[in-house]
Amino acid sequence: MKNVKSLKNLICFVIFIMLALLMFFVPACAGNDNGMFDETKDPTVDSVQPDDDGKETEPENQEKEPEIQEREPELEFGFFYPYDGCAPKRLPALAYTSDTKEFDPNDVTIRIYYGYAFNFSEEYARENYGFNCSEFKIYCFNYDMYKDVVSNYHTLKNVSENIVSEKFRIKYKINDEGAYFKFNCSEEFTIPADVFCEERGQLYIGIGGVNLKKYGGPEYEVIDFKVLNYELEDSKVKLTPYG
Repeated sequence: MKNVKSLKNLICFVIFIMLALLMFFVPACAGNDNGMFDETKDPTVDSVQPDDDGKETEPENQEKEPEIQEREPELEFGFFYPYDGCAPKRLPALAYTSDTKEFDPNDVTIRIYYGYAFNFSEEYARENYGFNCSEFKIYCFNYDMYKDVVSNYHTLKNVSENIVSEKFRIKYKINDEGAYFKFNCSEEFTIPADVFCEERGQLYIGIGGVNLKKYGGPEYEVIDFKVLNYELEDSKVKLTPYG
């Protein structure tokens, strides 16, 4: 009997030891998928957690990249005309944009948009409406409005192609807000520094060419021009749209 009692005590002791070990290891195993507690994991860092639909979401304390905002040009003209109930009497053939309106005198570079607006096909417009400009150019000059004097004329680009073509077509749409013009062609041009020959004046940018159909011969016609006021101040050229 004594031996049986000792055996029961031994079995009870072994069971107690096993329960104690289970109570110790079960919580520790819950901290790691591999059954071991990961002491290298930083508990202060948020982990990626799945949301309600099962997709992973970023931690709340993670910094987000700032959204890129499109910058509006500081200098812009020629794309939009207010609508007064009638189509514009003269469709524009020039427009311009620039990210700044203050320039170094030797680097007055702006993007110029150019072309010609016409309906129907280019062949029909040339034959039936007299729109036939077989070559054209883009130019600039200084104008002294007080003395009525033009000076420092420069040709920015010569084009030996007909401006009445799909390549140079300007598309436009008229609605309640106004008329918006979309140009197919644009280039950056640097205005020669000698154009800004006064403390203040006007920069003219023009487009013109030879219109054979309208005049019955090779005559030059001004198609369109844009005017910018300029002012020299603190060794800078400041441009503003005229009017």
